[in-house]
Amino acid sequence: MHCLARAEAYPAFLPPDRVNWRTLPERQRQWREFVTHASYGRDRCLVVLEGEGIVGFAAGGGQRHGDPDYPGEVWSLYILRAWQGRGHGRGLMSEVARRQVAAGHAGLIVWTQGVNAPARGFYERLGGRYVRSRPVEGIEIVGYGWPDARTLI
Repeated sequence: MHCLARAEAYPAFLPPDRVNWRTLPERQRQWREFVTHASYGRDRCLVVLEGEGIVGFAAGGGQRHGDPDYPGEVWSLYILRAWQGRGHGRGLMSEVARRQVAAGHAGLIVWTQGVNAPARGFYERLGGRYVRSRPVEGIEIVGYGWPDARTLI
């Protein structure tokens, strides 16, 4: 699901070799490590949207990029195109925010590619405010933040 969602979302603005640059075994190892990490369920969370199989998910935890005003982070948010526009993204963000607030993270940040206008518009409609940008391997990444993550719940 993750690979398919990336393939649907990113070809418009990422080089083909970056769309699915990890192999399936690498992704399986990554997710196995994620859900078996000692902080899973306390600080880390994974929320899955099921329809015809897994059709979307969001993952979050403590933020990783030195933003003290945003101690929680949405690390991933993907929904298959056929399931978008139905409020599922808002629901996934709300659940990650609820879990991050419960973990003691009052503020929440999410990062997306600067050229990803649909994602940026989505985060803005949810009340996210532009925080800053940073380069990652030649791609501008922008952060949207909610100083009070409870506004997403």
